[in-house]
Amino acid sequence: MASSASAAEQESFLVDFHARQPGVTSRAFARGGSYAAIVRAALRLAPTRARIADLGCGDGYLLAELRGAGCDGPLLGLDLSAAELRAAVARQAGAAFVRARAQSLPLRARSLDLVVSHLAFTLMAELDAVVAELGRVLVPGGHFVTVVGGGPSGGDAFAGFLELARPCVRGVPRLGELRARSDRGLAELFAAGWTALTVEDLVVDLSGTPEEVWQTMAGVYELAHASARELAAIRGAFVERAGQWRRDDGSVGCTMATRLVHAMRAGYSPSQGAQSTDEAFTPGIGGLRSRGDTYAGRHRS
Repeated sequence: MASSASAAEQESFLVDFHARQPGVTSRAFARGGSYAAIVRAALRLAPTRARIADLGCGDGYLLAELRGAGCDGPLLGLDLSAAELRAAVARQAGAAFVRARAQSLPLRARSLDLVVSHLAFTLMAELDAVVAELGRVLVPGGHFVTVVGGGPSGGDAFAGFLELARPCVRGVPRLGELRARSDRGLAELFAAGWTALTVEDLVVDLSGTPEEVWQTMAGVYELAHASARELAAIRGAFVERAGQWRRDDGSVGCTMATRLVHAMRAGYSPSQGAQSTDEAFTPGIGGLRSRGDTYAGRHRS
Protein backbone atom coordinates (compact mmCIF):
# COMPACT_ATOMS: atom_id res chain seq x y z
CA MET A 1 0.00 0.00 0.00
CA ALA A 2 1.22 3.49 -0.80
CA SER A 3 2.38 5.53 2.17
CA SER A 4 2.24 9.27 2.77
CA ALA A 5 5.55 10.98 2.12
CA SER A 6 7.13 14.41 1.97
CA ALA A 7 7.91 16.10 -1.33
CA ALA A 8 11.59 15.25 -0.86
CA GLU A 9 10.79 11.58 -0.28
CA GLN A 10 8.53 11.44 -3.31
CA GLU A 11 11.15 13.05 -5.52
CA SER A 12 13.89 10.76 -4.19
CA PHE A 13 11.75 7.75 -5.10
CA LEU A 14 11.12 9.07 -8.62
CA VAL A 15 14.79 9.88 -9.23
CA ASP A 16 15.84 6.41 -8.09
CA PHE A 17 13.14 4.68 -10.14
CA HIS A 18 14.00 6.53 -13.36
CA ALA A 19 17.74 6.05 -12.81
CA ARG A 20 17.06 2.33 -13.06
CA GLN A 21 14.56 2.59 -15.91
CA PRO A 22 15.23 5.65 -18.09
CA GLY A 23 12.73 5.92 -20.93
CA VAL A 24 10.17 3.72 -19.19
CA THR A 25 7.30 6.19 -19.71
CA SER A 26 7.75 6.66 -23.45
CA ARG A 27 8.20 2.93 -23.98
CA ALA A 28 4.91 2.31 -22.22
CA PHE A 29 2.81 5.12 -23.69
CA ALA A 30 4.18 5.95 -27.14
CA ARG A 31 1.49 3.85 -28.83
CA GLY A 32 -1.37 4.84 -26.54
CA GLY A 33 -2.36 8.21 -27.99
CA SER A 34 -1.66 10.44 -24.97
CA TYR A 35 1.47 12.03 -26.43
CA ALA A 36 -0.36 12.60 -29.71
CA ALA A 37 -3.18 14.38 -27.88
CA ILE A 38 -0.72 16.88 -26.40
CA VAL A 39 0.93 17.43 -29.79
CA ARG A 40 -2.43 18.17 -31.40
CA ALA A 41 -3.27 20.65 -28.66
CA ALA A 42 0.13 22.34 -29.00
CA LEU A 43 -0.29 22.77 -32.74
CA ARG A 44 -3.74 24.27 -32.22
CA LEU A 45 -2.78 26.66 -29.43
CA ALA A 46 0.72 27.86 -30.13
CA PRO A 47 2.39 29.55 -33.12
CA THR A 48 4.97 27.61 -35.09
CA ARG A 49 7.89 29.45 -33.49
CA ALA A 50 6.52 29.18 -29.94
CA ARG A 51 8.93 28.74 -27.06
CA ILE A 52 7.90 25.43 -25.53
CA ALA A 53 9.02 23.60 -22.38
CA ASP A 54 8.16 20.05 -21.37
CA LEU A 55 7.82 19.77 -17.59
CA GLY A 56 8.91 16.30 -16.55
CA CYS A 57 10.25 15.57 -20.02
CA GLY A 58 11.74 12.17 -19.27
CA ASP A 59 13.74 10.90 -22.24
CA GLY A 60 12.58 13.71 -24.52
CA TYR A 61 10.03 11.69 -26.50
CA LEU A 62 7.33 14.39 -26.45
CA LEU A 63 9.76 17.12 -27.48
CA ALA A 64 10.90 14.98 -30.41
CA GLU A 65 7.27 14.51 -31.43
CA LEU A 66 6.64 18.26 -31.22
CA ARG A 67 9.70 18.99 -33.34
CA GLY A 68 8.66 16.39 -35.87
CA ALA A 69 5.15 17.88 -36.03
CA GLY A 70 6.52 21.26 -37.07
CA CYS A 71 7.19 23.16 -33.84
CA ASP A 72 10.26 25.11 -34.99
CA GLY A 73 10.83 27.39 -32.01
CA PRO A 74 13.14 26.79 -29.04
CA LEU A 75 12.35 23.63 -27.08
CA LEU A 76 13.37 22.96 -23.48
CA GLY A 77 13.10 19.80 -21.41
CA LEU A 78 12.99 19.95 -17.61
CA ASP A 79 13.22 16.92 -15.37
CA LEU A 80 14.46 15.76 -11.97
CA SER A 81 16.21 12.69 -13.37
CA ALA A 82 19.76 13.00 -14.70
CA ALA A 83 19.42 9.54 -16.26
CA GLU A 84 16.32 10.57 -18.20
CA LEU A 85 17.99 13.80 -19.33
CA ARG A 86 21.01 11.91 -20.65
CA ALA A 87 18.63 9.71 -22.62
CA ALA A 88 16.87 12.83 -23.87
CA VAL A 89 20.11 14.35 -25.15
CA ALA A 90 20.91 11.09 -26.93
CA ARG A 91 17.53 11.24 -28.69
CA GLN A 92 18.67 14.46 -30.45
CA ALA A 93 15.26 16.12 -30.42
CA GLY A 94 16.66 19.56 -31.20
CA ALA A 95 16.10 20.77 -27.64
CA ALA A 96 18.01 21.91 -24.58
CA PHE A 97 17.64 20.06 -21.28
CA VAL A 98 17.96 21.21 -17.68
CA ARG A 99 17.65 19.34 -14.41
CA ALA A 100 15.20 21.26 -12.25
CA ARG A 101 12.28 21.04 -9.85
CA ALA A 102 8.91 22.15 -11.15
CA GLN A 103 8.41 24.10 -7.92
CA SER A 104 11.43 26.31 -8.66
CA LEU A 105 12.06 26.68 -12.38
CA PRO A 106 15.39 28.22 -13.43
CA LEU A 107 13.66 30.44 -16.00
CA ARG A 108 13.00 34.14 -16.27
CA ALA A 109 9.45 35.44 -16.04
CA ARG A 110 7.38 35.42 -19.23
CA SER A 111 9.97 33.39 -21.13
CA LEU A 112 7.62 30.67 -22.47
CA ASP A 113 4.61 30.55 -24.77
CA LEU A 114 3.58 26.97 -23.97
CA VAL A 115 4.34 24.42 -21.28
CA VAL A 116 3.38 20.79 -21.80
CA SER A 117 3.57 17.83 -19.44
CA HIS A 118 2.80 14.16 -20.02
CA LEU A 119 1.55 12.50 -16.81
CA ALA A 120 4.28 14.16 -14.71
CA PHE A 121 1.95 16.84 -13.31
CA THR A 122 -0.01 14.02 -11.66
CA LEU A 123 3.11 12.96 -9.76
CA MET A 124 4.17 16.36 -8.46
CA ALA A 125 3.96 17.43 -4.84
CA GLU A 126 3.40 21.04 -3.74
CA LEU A 127 1.14 21.78 -6.69
CA ASP A 128 0.39 25.32 -5.58
CA ALA A 129 4.07 26.12 -6.04
CA VAL A 130 4.15 24.31 -9.40
CA VAL A 131 1.17 26.26 -10.73
CA ALA A 132 2.65 29.52 -9.42
CA GLU A 133 5.84 28.81 -11.34
CA LEU A 134 3.88 27.99 -14.48
CA GLY A 135 2.11 31.32 -14.15
CA ARG A 136 5.40 33.13 -13.67
CA VAL A 137 7.26 31.70 -16.68
CA LEU A 138 4.36 31.81 -19.17
CA VAL A 139 3.54 34.97 -21.08
CA PRO A 140 0.02 36.36 -20.61
CA GLY A 141 -2.07 34.34 -23.02
CA GLY A 142 0.41 31.46 -22.81
CA HIS A 143 -0.84 27.92 -22.38
CA PHE A 144 -0.33 24.90 -20.15
CA VAL A 145 -1.36 21.53 -21.56
CA THR A 146 -1.02 18.28 -19.64
CA VAL A 147 -2.32 14.74 -19.56
CA VAL A 148 -3.13 13.64 -16.01
CA GLY A 149 -4.26 10.28 -14.75
CA GLY A 150 -4.73 7.61 -14.57
CA GLY A 151 -6.26 4.37 -13.55
CA PRO A 152 -8.05 1.60 -15.38
CA SER A 153 -10.91 2.68 -17.61
CA GLY A 154 -12.67 -0.67 -17.47
CA GLY A 155 -12.32 -4.30 -16.51
CA ASP A 156 -9.58 -5.17 -18.96
CA ALA A 157 -5.89 -6.05 -18.60
CA PHE A 158 -4.97 -2.74 -16.96
CA ALA A 159 -7.27 -3.41 -14.01
CA GLY A 160 -6.40 -7.10 -14.01
CA PHE A 161 -2.67 -6.43 -13.87
CA LEU A 162 -3.01 -4.05 -10.92
CA GLU A 163 -5.01 -6.70 -9.06
CA LEU A 164 -2.29 -9.28 -9.68
CA ALA A 165 0.43 -6.83 -8.64
CA ARG A 166 -1.22 -5.61 -5.42
CA PRO A 167 0.33 -8.24 -3.07
CA CYS A 168 3.81 -7.19 -4.24
CA VAL A 169 3.42 -3.45 -3.71
CA ARG A 170 5.59 -2.14 -0.89
CA GLY A 171 7.78 0.82 -0.08
CA VAL A 172 6.09 3.04 -2.66
CA PRO A 173 5.17 6.55 -1.50
CA ARG A 174 1.89 8.11 -2.48
CA LEU A 175 2.88 10.35 -5.38
CA GLY A 176 1.42 13.74 -6.18
CA GLU A 177 -1.84 15.30 -5.06
CA LEU A 178 -5.41 14.20 -5.60
CA ARG A 179 -6.22 17.71 -6.82
CA ALA A 180 -4.46 16.94 -10.11
CA ARG A 181 -7.03 14.20 -10.79
CA SER A 182 -10.34 15.92 -10.05
CA ASP A 183 -12.39 18.68 -11.66
CA ARG A 184 -12.72 20.49 -8.35
CA GLY A 185 -9.03 20.23 -7.58
CA LEU A 186 -7.96 21.45 -11.01
CA ALA A 187 -10.43 24.35 -10.84
CA GLU A 188 -8.93 25.32 -7.48
CA LEU A 189 -5.37 25.13 -8.77
CA PHE A 190 -6.04 27.11 -11.93
CA ALA A 191 -8.26 29.81 -10.45
CA ALA A 192 -6.44 33.09 -9.76
CA GLY A 193 -4.39 34.23 -12.73
CA TRP A 194 -5.74 31.64 -15.17
CA THR A 195 -8.62 31.36 -17.59
CA ALA A 196 -10.21 29.01 -20.12
CA LEU A 197 -9.64 25.86 -18.07
CA THR A 198 -10.84 22.77 -19.94
CA VAL A 199 -10.69 19.14 -18.85
CA GLU A 200 -11.44 16.38 -21.36
CA ASP A 201 -11.64 12.65 -20.71
CA LEU A 202 -9.00 10.78 -22.69
CA VAL A 203 -8.89 6.99 -22.82
CA VAL A 204 -5.36 5.79 -23.59
CA ASP A 205 -5.41 2.52 -25.51
CA LEU A 206 -2.41 0.36 -24.59
CA SER A 207 -3.83 -2.82 -26.07
CA GLY A 208 -1.59 -5.20 -27.99
CA THR A 209 -0.11 -8.65 -27.85
CA PRO A 210 0.25 -10.23 -24.41
CA GLU A 211 3.97 -9.41 -24.51
CA GLU A 212 3.36 -5.78 -25.50
CA VAL A 213 0.83 -5.29 -22.73
CA TRP A 214 3.10 -6.98 -20.20
CA GLN A 215 6.02 -4.73 -21.14
CA THR A 216 3.77 -1.70 -20.75
CA MET A 217 2.41 -2.67 -17.35
CA ALA A 218 5.55 -4.18 -15.82
CA GLY A 219 7.13 -0.73 -15.57
CA VAL A 220 4.56 0.71 -13.15
CA TYR A 221 5.77 2.46 -10.01
CA GLU A 222 3.84 0.01 -7.85
CA LEU A 223 6.36 -2.73 -8.68
CA ALA A 224 9.46 -0.64 -8.01
CA HIS A 225 10.57 -2.95 -5.19
CA ALA A 226 9.21 -6.27 -6.44
CA SER A 227 11.74 -9.10 -6.60
CA ALA A 228 12.60 -11.01 -9.74
CA ARG A 229 10.69 -14.01 -8.35
CA GLU A 230 7.62 -11.88 -7.70
CA LEU A 231 7.75 -10.38 -11.19
CA ALA A 232 8.02 -13.84 -12.71
CA ALA A 233 4.99 -15.00 -10.72
CA ILE A 234 2.95 -11.96 -11.77
CA ARG A 235 3.95 -12.49 -15.39
CA GLY A 236 2.92 -16.12 -15.30
CA ALA A 237 -0.46 -15.28 -13.83
CA PHE A 238 -0.91 -12.42 -16.31
CA VAL A 239 -0.20 -14.61 -19.34
CA GLU A 240 -2.54 -17.27 -17.99
CA ARG A 241 -5.38 -14.75 -17.65
CA ALA A 242 -4.70 -12.76 -20.83
CA GLY A 243 -7.31 -14.68 -22.79
CA GLN A 244 -10.16 -13.22 -20.75
CA TRP A 245 -9.19 -9.70 -21.92
CA ARG A 246 -8.77 -10.62 -25.57
CA ARG A 247 -10.65 -8.51 -28.11
CA ASP A 248 -12.28 -9.60 -31.34
CA ASP A 249 -9.19 -8.45 -33.28
CA GLY A 250 -7.01 -10.77 -31.19
CA SER A 251 -5.33 -8.05 -29.13
CA VAL A 252 -5.38 -7.98 -25.35
CA GLY A 253 -7.48 -5.03 -24.23
CA CYS A 254 -5.65 -2.60 -21.95
CA THR A 255 -7.01 0.90 -21.44
CA MET A 256 -6.14 3.70 -19.05
CA ALA A 257 -8.35 6.60 -17.99
CA THR A 258 -6.58 9.94 -18.29
CA ARG A 259 -7.62 13.54 -18.80
CA LEU A 260 -6.35 16.23 -21.14
CA VAL A 261 -6.11 19.52 -19.26
CA HIS A 262 -5.63 22.97 -20.76
CA ALA A 263 -5.35 26.31 -18.98
CA MET A 264 -4.45 29.75 -20.36
CA ARG A 265 -2.48 32.36 -18.45
CA ALA A 266 -4.70 35.36 -17.86
CA GLY A 267 -3.84 38.92 -18.83
CA TYR A 268 -3.70 38.56 -22.60
CA SER A 269 -5.30 41.27 -24.75
CA PRO A 270 -5.58 40.63 -28.51
CA SER A 271 -5.09 44.35 -29.13
CA GLN A 272 -1.79 44.30 -27.24
CA GLY A 273 -0.41 41.05 -28.53
CA ALA A 274 1.59 38.61 -26.43
CA GLN A 275 3.43 40.30 -23.56
CA SER A 276 6.75 38.50 -23.62
CA THR A 277 10.43 39.17 -23.34
CA ASP A 278 12.63 38.83 -26.39
CA GLU A 279 15.01 36.49 -24.60
CA ALA A 280 15.25 32.82 -25.43
CA PHE A 281 15.49 30.42 -22.52
CA THR A 282 18.24 28.16 -23.77
CA PRO A 283 21.66 27.90 -22.13
CA GLY A 284 24.14 30.46 -23.38
CA ILE A 285 21.42 32.77 -24.74
CA GLY A 286 20.14 34.21 -21.51
CA GLY A 287 16.70 32.93 -20.58
CA LEU A 288 17.90 30.70 -17.75
CA ARG A 289 18.20 32.46 -14.40
CA SER A 290 21.04 30.10 -13.50
CA ARG A 291 22.60 27.33 -15.51
CA GLY A 292 22.23 24.59 -12.88
CA ASP A 293 22.50 21.07 -14.27
CA THR A 294 22.33 21.82 -17.99
CA TYR A 295 22.56 19.05 -20.58
CA ALA A 296 23.96 19.94 -23.95
CA GLY A 297 21.17 19.09 -26.30
CA ARG A 298 21.13 20.97 -29.58
CA HIS A 299 18.58 23.71 -29.98
CA ARG A 300 17.23 25.54 -33.01
CA SER A 301 17.27 29.30 -32.50
